[in-house]
Amino acid sequence: YHKVLDDLSDEKGFKKLRARLVYPFVAHSRKKALKSGLGDLDAQISEGLGSLSAIEKEAAPSVNAPAEAFGKILADIVSYGLTGTDARVAYALGLTVGKWIYIADALDDWAEDVEKGRYNPFRLLYGDTLPSEEELEGIRSALKNELLSAEAAVDLMEFEQTDIKEIVLNILYLGMPDRIEKIDTRGKTDQKK
Repeated sequence: YHKVLDDLSDEKGFKKLRARLVYPFVAHSRKKALKSGLGDLDAQISEGLGSLSAIEKEAAPSVNAPAEAFGKILADIVSYGLTGTDARVAYALGLTVGKWIYIADALDDWAEDVEKGRYNPFRLLYGDTLPSEEELEGIRSALKNELLSAEAAVDLMEFEQTDIKEIVLNILYLGMPDRIEKIDTRGKTDQKK
């Protein structure tokens, strides 16, 4: 729902049309979710997206600030309904995975954002020129550090179902590191590697 609202205000062309078409369906689903008691989570998500939007409008040359804001949104979602240690571990996992997603997505979208003149924290840091291989390696290192934090949080979790644990570990130990290595200097994931 919140993503569709964002697309309605920010996008143009097909993406805006798609958001208009999808809006009635997601609005209905949101209404049902609010009736089922998820109003406080919806408010947290809305507040988090407001913070992220303010950071993006400020256009400060920082990847950390918007990544942290997005990470907090995911952390709120992942830890929702949990208490005690479970809530803290889930929040830490959501925070670090959210930051990782934001950084990787911004890097993936960089070339298109430069072309279309859209907000992108890497564009603010490096301008319209691509980072050097050394700078790109620094970005990869930051992604790896976020991944290490996620792995530490998962190590503290107890899984009741081993198949879910295997999926989570597969994503953390295989999928995410593989994606890091496939990021190329054009700001897009290199599909050939």
